[in-house]
Amino acid sequence: MIRTRIIQSAGEFHSVRSLWEQLARDATIFQSFCWNELAASCFARREQPHVICCESDSGVALIPAAIRRDGSTSLLGEKLFDYRDILHAGDEAVLSQAWQRLCALNRPFKLTALRGEESHRLWRGAQPQPFAHAPCVRSLDLKPFQSSCTPELSAPGLPPGCFTENTFRETDISALIAPGGASPISCRDKFLSMHPRLGRHTRRIAKQGVTFRQHAGSERELVRFVFDTKGKQATPSENLFQDRVRREFMVRIAAEAGSRCEVYTYETNSELVAALVAFRDDAVRYCYTIYFDPRWSGFSPGQLLLFEVAARSLAEGLDCDFMTGEYPYKNRVATARVPLFTVEAEAGALAGIFPSSALEQRPAALSEADAAAKSKKDGSRPAA
Repeated sequence: MIRTRIIQSAGEFHSVRSLWEQLARDATIFQSFCWNELAASCFARREQPHVICCESDSGVALIPAAIRRDGSTSLLGEKLFDYRDILHAGDEAVLSQAWQRLCALNRPFKLTALRGEESHRLWRGAQPQPFAHAPCVRSLDLKPFQSSCTPELSAPGLPPGCFTENTFRETDISALIAPGGASPISCRDKFLSMHPRLGRHTRRIAKQGVTFRQHAGSERELVRFVFDTKGKQATPSENLFQDRVRREFMVRIAAEAGSRCEVYTYETNSELVAALVAFRDDAVRYCYTIYFDPRWSGFSPGQLLLFEVAARSLAEGLDCDFMTGEYPYKNRVATARVPLFTVEAEAGALAGIFPSSALEQRPAALSEADAAAKSKKDGSRPAA
């Protein structure tokens, strides 16, 4: 039997907190309980929470849905969340049941932006469309890698040495080994060696009395200054932070301990030259917002700060995600670009997105004995 709960206000979120946190353990920060609970509270007048939670003895599914003012449905987060998705584990028929409860609202559905090919496969019934890419710096792209695959295929718009999520290159291992057979150089050092020009520019801006500093997201006045100033700047597209409610949400979420927010800055004794607001989980630092003082634009402080934070992240064993937006200053530093997708479906087409008959059950893992038998059988087959 499948048990269903529907949460329609931020005050009810506590009833599913434990379950939500368990399901989101390996998800992004945008799927975390604290981010969604605060979004449900801050944006209640713009999107009514309609969180659907279905449980059975063999599975659980949680859809953090919301009903927008235009009548459509989506997932919580207004315009401030990237990488939104559903949460589920176990029997996928439970996910289908939760989705059917959303279909019962008889409203169109819109979602931006699904991250990566895995999300694309899950939502394949909705025919996700390409939206953009998220540039990132990943340690796996900087480690020695040997395979029989073809040499690298650089992604369009990226410098040599960069590749898409599913493309790898053969690295010249000897170039990474120190004389005398010492250990390979670190990912950070490899990354720095790829960008000598940016390294020179960081030393150049330092000569102007600019220092690198790290602050906690709980420093509310600093965070508020960054987003208030961003909100006053002219941008080539919509400036999200002209909106006071969004700015206040960012100040509050940055102060949440669960967000693990850090603010990196370039400062002089009297000026804030640039700032980068980042959030992190156990493996990734998400570079969410970059601000710089236009008077320092000749030094490209925003790009230099992004470069320096990426290098420090690699030294800490973290990857760096530069988020949605394929700006040249991000692509120059990135080692990969992860595809992002958008979903739009009319009310009548929603039922076909997660039908129970179309959901593929995950195959059970092979036992060691079965795996050995399969390997032996495969090895005895004649070559094609």
